[in-house]
Amino acid sequence: MEFSFNFTKEQDKNKILSCYHNGILKEIDITESYRNGSLWDRIQGTNGYKTMDGIYPGCWIEMNHIIMINKKYYKRNADTIKYIIVLECNTHKELPFNHIVCCPLHDFGGSSMNMTSTNFGGYFNSYMNLKVLGNICDSYCDHPKTVNEYLYNEFGNHLKTFPITETNAIGETINHNVQSILMSDENILSEKNGDLFSLLNLCEKYIRIDDTNRDSYWLRNTYLEKEFFKYQYHYVMNYYANGQSRIRPYFILG
Repeated sequence: MEFSFNFTKEQDKNKILSCYHNGILKEIDITESYRNGSLWDRIQGTNGYKTMDGIYPGCWIEMNHIIMINKKYYKRNADTIKYIIVLECNTHKELPFNHIVCCPLHDFGGSSMNMTSTNFGGYFNSYMNLKVLGNICDSYCDHPKTVNEYLYNEFGNHLKTFPITETNAIGETINHNVQSILMSDENILSEKNGDLFSLLNLCEKYIRIDDTNRDSYWLRNTYLEKEFFKYQYHYVMNYYANGQSRIRPYFILG
C-alpha cells in the first residue's frame, strides 16, 4: 500500500521536519520488521541495530488485526484501517526506555464522548476515556471491547503506560497513567512550533480525511459545559458531548 506526503508550503515542511528524529520525514512501510520482531530491536538499539534504526516519523505499520469500535456505524476500507503511523521517536523524556509514538492512519471507529450532553468531570472522567479507551490492560483479552484491550492483544507488553499531567478547573495538577489518549488541540495545530504532533497536521494532507461529520475525530479539550472539541479537515470545532465522532488516540510502543 502506498501513501504520499504532499506538502503545500515549503516553509511548513521545513519548519516541521526540523523538529524530528534526524530532521527527516520518511514514507517507509516497516511492517516486515514488525512481523519478524526486529522492530523492537531497532527501537531499542539492540542485537546489532542502532537506536531507531530505519524508523522515522511518517513510517507506517500494518497491524495483524483490525481495531474498530462500533463498526456497525463506522465503516472503513479493510485495506486501510489496519495501519498505524509513527508520529515521533523518543519524545517522552520521562520514560526510561526508547519508544515510538503512534496513532491510527484513520481511526479506531467512533463513539460519543459522554452518553449525556455534558462534559462534567472533564476528559479523564468521560465515557470515552473510561469505557471506550478503557482501563490499563496488562493481559490478553479473549473478547476485547476497549481500545486498550485491542492494542494490548496486538502489541502485548510493547504497549507502554505513560504519564499525562492535567490541570483541573481550580488549578490543581493531577497525574494520570494511560495507555492511549485522545489528542488535544495543541497537539495538532501546526503553529505550535516544535510541538510533538505538529507532524499530524501534515499527515492530514495525505490522509485526506473527508470534510464530513463522519470523518471528524474527537479531541480531549472541553468547551463550556456541554461540549468537547473535535478536529475536522484542518479545523478545531466544538461539538456536543453526546454527539458522534471518530476515535483517534495516540499511544506509545517500545
